[in-house]
Amino acid sequence: MSRMIIETSNFEGIPYNEYSSDNMDIKGLVFIQHGFESNKNRGADYLAIQLARKGYKVVSIDAYKHGDRLEEPFISEEVFKRYADAFIIVDQTTKDIITIFENIYKKEFSNFDLIGVSMGGFIAYVVSMQCDYVNKLLPVITTPYFEELARKRTNVPNLENYKLEMQSSMELIISLDPSKQVDNMKYKSMFILSCKNDEVISYLPSKRFYDEFKNDKMMIKFYEDGHTVNRQMQNDIVEYIVNEKVV
Repeated sequence: MSRMIIETSNFEGIPYNEYSSDNMDIKGLVFIQHGFESNKNRGADYLAIQLARKGYKVVSIDAYKHGDRLEEPFISEEVFKRYADAFIIVDQTTKDIITIFENIYKKEFSNFDLIGVSMGGFIAYVVSMQCDYVNKLLPVITTPYFEELARKRTNVPNLENYKLEMQSSMELIISLDPSKQVDNMKYKSMFILSCKNDEVISYLPSKRFYDEFKNDKMMIKFYEDGHTVNRQMQNDIVEYIVNEKVV
Protein backbone atom coordinates (compact mmCIF):
# COMPACT_ATOMS: atom_id res chain seq x y z
CA MET A 1 0.00 0.00 0.00
CA SER A 2 1.33 3.43 -0.92
CA ARG A 3 1.95 6.03 1.79
CA MET A 4 0.65 9.61 1.59
CA ILE A 5 3.40 12.22 1.73
CA ILE A 6 2.52 15.83 2.58
CA GLU A 7 5.39 18.30 2.65
CA THR A 8 5.18 21.99 3.52
CA SER A 9 7.76 24.29 1.95
CA ASN A 10 8.40 27.95 1.21
CA PHE A 11 9.94 29.43 -1.91
CA GLU A 12 10.82 33.13 -1.90
CA GLY A 13 8.08 33.84 0.63
CA ILE A 14 5.43 31.68 -1.09
CA PRO A 15 4.22 28.94 1.30
CA TYR A 16 3.03 25.75 -0.37
CA ASN A 17 2.04 22.16 0.33
CA GLU A 18 3.03 19.26 -1.88
CA TYR A 19 0.99 16.04 -1.81
CA SER A 20 2.10 12.74 -3.31
CA SER A 21 2.05 8.97 -2.74
CA ASP A 22 5.23 6.98 -2.53
CA ASN A 23 5.83 3.87 -4.65
CA MET A 24 3.68 5.27 -7.47
CA ASP A 25 4.59 6.50 -10.93
CA ILE A 26 3.67 10.19 -11.13
CA LYS A 27 0.94 10.76 -13.72
CA GLY A 28 1.11 14.54 -13.71
CA LEU A 29 1.18 17.76 -11.71
CA VAL A 30 -1.93 19.49 -10.36
CA PHE A 31 -2.17 22.90 -8.72
CA ILE A 32 -5.20 23.55 -6.51
CA GLN A 33 -5.90 27.18 -5.64
CA HIS A 34 -8.10 27.96 -2.65
CA GLY A 35 -10.66 30.73 -2.36
CA PHE A 36 -11.15 34.01 -0.51
CA GLU A 37 -10.05 33.93 3.15
CA SER A 38 -9.14 30.24 2.98
CA ASN A 39 -5.64 28.72 2.87
CA LYS A 40 -3.51 26.01 1.32
CA ASN A 41 -4.68 23.42 3.85
CA ARG A 42 -8.39 24.05 4.27
CA GLY A 43 -9.01 24.92 0.64
CA ALA A 44 -7.39 21.90 -0.95
CA ASP A 45 -7.05 18.95 1.41
CA TYR A 46 -9.74 16.52 0.16
CA LEU A 47 -9.06 16.98 -3.55
CA ALA A 48 -5.29 16.98 -3.03
CA ILE A 49 -5.34 13.72 -1.11
CA GLN A 50 -7.68 12.01 -3.58
CA LEU A 51 -5.56 13.06 -6.55
CA ALA A 52 -2.32 12.08 -4.81
CA ARG A 53 -3.81 8.63 -4.24
CA LYS A 54 -4.47 8.45 -7.99
CA GLY A 55 -0.78 9.07 -8.70
CA TYR A 56 -0.60 12.85 -9.10
CA LYS A 57 1.76 15.29 -7.48
CA VAL A 58 -0.45 18.06 -6.10
CA VAL A 59 0.60 21.57 -5.08
CA SER A 60 -1.45 24.06 -3.07
CA ILE A 61 -0.06 27.52 -2.30
CA ASP A 62 -1.27 30.14 0.15
CA ALA A 63 -2.72 32.99 -1.87
CA TYR A 64 -1.10 36.39 -1.37
CA LYS A 65 -2.04 37.84 2.06
CA HIS A 66 -3.59 34.49 3.07
CA GLY A 67 -2.57 31.54 5.23
CA ASP A 68 1.02 31.62 6.44
CA ARG A 69 1.55 35.01 4.82
CA LEU A 70 -1.57 36.58 6.28
CA GLU A 71 -1.51 40.36 6.36
CA GLU A 72 -3.85 43.31 6.25
CA PRO A 73 -6.58 43.84 5.29
CA PHE A 74 -7.20 40.16 6.17
CA ILE A 75 -6.33 40.46 9.85
CA SER A 76 -8.25 43.33 11.42
CA GLU A 77 -9.55 45.56 8.63
CA GLU A 78 -13.22 45.74 7.68
CA VAL A 79 -14.64 43.16 5.28
CA PHE A 80 -15.28 45.67 2.48
CA LYS A 81 -11.54 46.39 2.32
CA ARG A 82 -10.83 42.69 1.90
CA TYR A 83 -13.22 42.43 -1.02
CA ALA A 84 -11.71 45.56 -2.56
CA ASP A 85 -8.29 43.86 -2.41
CA ALA A 86 -9.47 40.68 -4.13
CA PHE A 87 -7.94 41.31 -7.54
CA ILE A 88 -4.67 42.50 -6.07
CA ILE A 89 -4.60 39.03 -4.50
CA VAL A 90 -5.45 37.47 -7.88
CA ASP A 91 -2.69 39.34 -9.69
CA GLN A 92 0.08 38.44 -7.25
CA THR A 93 -1.01 34.83 -6.68
CA THR A 94 -1.06 34.24 -10.43
CA LYS A 95 2.57 35.32 -10.57
CA ASP A 96 3.34 33.11 -7.57
CA ILE A 97 1.93 29.95 -9.18
CA ILE A 98 3.99 30.54 -12.30
CA THR A 99 7.07 31.24 -10.16
CA ILE A 100 6.63 28.02 -8.18
CA PHE A 101 6.14 25.98 -11.35
CA GLU A 102 9.10 27.45 -13.22
CA ASN A 103 11.51 27.21 -10.31
CA ILE A 104 10.44 23.98 -8.61
CA TYR A 105 8.58 21.74 -11.06
CA LYS A 106 9.39 22.66 -14.65
CA LYS A 107 12.38 20.33 -14.82
CA GLU A 108 10.07 17.39 -14.10
CA PHE A 109 6.81 18.50 -15.78
CA SER A 110 6.10 20.36 -19.02
CA ASN A 111 2.62 21.46 -17.87
CA PHE A 112 0.11 21.21 -15.04
CA ASP A 113 -3.61 20.90 -14.41
CA LEU A 114 -5.13 23.79 -12.48
CA ILE A 115 -8.18 23.70 -10.18
CA GLY A 116 -9.32 27.09 -8.86
CA VAL A 117 -12.17 27.50 -6.38
CA SER A 118 -14.09 30.81 -6.13
CA MET A 119 -11.35 33.48 -5.95
CA GLY A 120 -9.00 30.65 -6.86
CA GLY A 121 -11.03 30.34 -10.05
CA PHE A 122 -10.23 33.97 -10.89
CA ILE A 123 -6.57 33.06 -10.43
CA ALA A 124 -6.93 29.94 -12.59
CA TYR A 125 -8.37 31.95 -15.47
CA VAL A 126 -5.58 34.54 -15.26
CA VAL A 127 -2.83 31.91 -15.06
CA SER A 128 -4.16 30.50 -18.34
CA MET A 129 -3.75 33.94 -19.91
CA GLN A 130 -0.25 34.58 -18.62
CA CYS A 131 1.54 31.34 -19.47
CA ASP A 132 1.21 28.32 -21.75
CA TYR A 133 1.71 25.67 -19.06
CA VAL A 134 -1.95 24.86 -18.31
CA ASN A 135 -3.18 21.45 -19.41
CA LYS A 136 -6.63 20.96 -17.83
CA LEU A 137 -8.24 24.13 -16.50
CA LEU A 138 -11.03 23.78 -13.91
CA PRO A 139 -12.68 27.04 -12.76
CA VAL A 140 -15.04 26.13 -9.89
CA ILE A 141 -17.89 28.31 -8.44
CA THR A 142 -16.36 31.39 -10.02
CA THR A 143 -16.81 33.82 -12.93
CA PRO A 144 -14.67 35.03 -15.84
CA TYR A 145 -16.40 38.44 -15.80
CA PHE A 146 -14.19 40.31 -13.35
CA GLU A 147 -15.23 43.88 -14.04
CA GLU A 148 -18.90 42.95 -13.99
CA LEU A 149 -18.54 41.18 -10.65
CA ALA A 150 -16.53 43.99 -9.09
CA ARG A 151 -19.00 46.68 -10.16
CA LYS A 152 -22.19 44.74 -9.41
CA ARG A 153 -21.35 43.16 -6.05
CA THR A 154 -24.14 43.61 -3.53
CA ASN A 155 -23.19 41.05 -0.87
CA VAL A 156 -20.52 43.24 0.77
CA PRO A 157 -20.94 45.08 4.09
CA ASN A 158 -20.53 48.86 3.75
CA LEU A 159 -21.22 48.59 0.03
CA GLU A 160 -20.62 52.27 -0.74
CA ASN A 161 -17.24 52.20 0.96
CA TYR A 162 -16.39 49.05 -0.99
CA LYS A 163 -17.23 50.76 -4.29
CA LEU A 164 -15.02 53.72 -3.44
CA GLU A 165 -12.15 51.49 -2.34
CA MET A 166 -12.49 49.16 -5.33
CA GLN A 167 -12.16 52.03 -7.84
CA SER A 168 -8.44 52.27 -7.17
CA SER A 169 -8.07 48.71 -8.52
CA MET A 170 -10.41 49.05 -11.51
CA GLU A 171 -7.66 49.46 -14.09
CA LEU A 172 -6.03 46.27 -12.81
CA ILE A 173 -9.37 44.43 -12.72
CA ILE A 174 -10.10 45.30 -16.35
CA SER A 175 -6.60 44.28 -17.42
CA LEU A 176 -7.07 40.84 -15.82
CA ASP A 177 -10.66 40.24 -17.00
CA PRO A 178 -10.74 36.93 -18.97
CA SER A 179 -14.02 37.80 -20.68
CA LYS A 180 -12.24 40.67 -22.44
CA GLN A 181 -9.34 38.58 -23.73
CA VAL A 182 -10.61 35.07 -24.36
CA ASP A 183 -8.13 34.61 -27.21
CA ASN A 184 -5.27 34.94 -24.71
CA MET A 185 -6.40 31.94 -22.69
CA LYS A 186 -4.17 28.91 -23.26
CA TYR A 187 -5.25 25.44 -22.12
CA LYS A 188 -5.73 21.99 -23.59
CA SER A 189 -9.17 21.43 -22.06
CA MET A 190 -11.49 23.24 -19.65
CA PHE A 191 -14.22 22.04 -17.28
CA ILE A 192 -16.35 24.78 -15.67
CA LEU A 193 -18.32 23.84 -12.53
CA SER A 194 -21.00 26.14 -11.07
CA CYS A 195 -23.89 25.91 -8.59
CA LYS A 196 -27.38 27.08 -9.50
CA ASN A 197 -28.18 28.31 -5.97
CA ASP A 198 -24.92 30.19 -5.47
CA GLU A 199 -25.68 33.56 -3.86
CA VAL A 200 -22.03 34.65 -3.75
CA ILE A 201 -21.08 34.16 -7.42
CA SER A 202 -24.00 33.43 -9.72
CA TYR A 203 -23.73 30.56 -12.18
CA LEU A 204 -25.28 32.70 -14.94
CA PRO A 205 -22.09 34.50 -16.05
CA SER A 206 -20.31 31.16 -16.42
CA LYS A 207 -23.22 29.88 -18.47
CA ARG A 208 -23.12 33.02 -20.62
CA PHE A 209 -19.37 32.66 -21.09
CA TYR A 210 -19.73 29.03 -22.15
CA ASP A 211 -22.62 29.75 -24.50
CA GLU A 212 -20.70 32.55 -26.19
CA PHE A 213 -17.20 31.08 -26.38
CA LYS A 214 -17.65 27.30 -26.20
CA ASN A 215 -15.43 25.09 -28.28
CA ASP A 216 -14.62 21.41 -28.49
CA LYS A 217 -12.11 21.75 -25.63
CA MET A 218 -14.68 23.05 -23.12
CA MET A 219 -17.42 21.50 -21.00
CA ILE A 220 -19.63 22.84 -18.22
CA LYS A 221 -21.77 21.31 -15.48
CA PHE A 222 -24.23 22.82 -13.01
CA TYR A 223 -25.06 21.55 -9.53
CA GLU A 224 -28.04 22.09 -7.25
CA ASP A 225 -26.18 23.76 -4.39
CA GLY A 226 -24.93 27.07 -3.04
CA HIS A 227 -21.42 28.51 -2.88
CA THR A 228 -19.72 25.25 -2.00
CA VAL A 229 -17.81 22.39 -3.57
CA ASN A 230 -19.93 19.40 -2.64
CA ARG A 231 -18.87 15.77 -2.80
CA GLN A 232 -20.34 15.21 -6.27
CA MET A 233 -18.35 18.16 -7.58
CA GLN A 234 -15.21 16.84 -5.89
CA ASN A 235 -15.74 13.42 -7.47
CA ASP A 236 -16.33 15.00 -10.89
CA ILE A 237 -13.15 17.06 -10.56
CA VAL A 238 -11.08 13.99 -9.76
CA GLU A 239 -12.69 12.04 -12.61
CA TYR A 240 -12.00 14.86 -15.04
CA ILE A 241 -8.36 15.19 -14.00
CA VAL A 242 -7.80 11.43 -14.21
CA ASN A 243 -9.91 10.52 -17.26
CA GLU A 244 -11.04 13.84 -18.79
CA LYS A 245 -14.67 12.83 -18.54
CA VAL A 246 -17.53 13.27 -16.08
CA VAL A 247 -20.26 10.73 -15.40
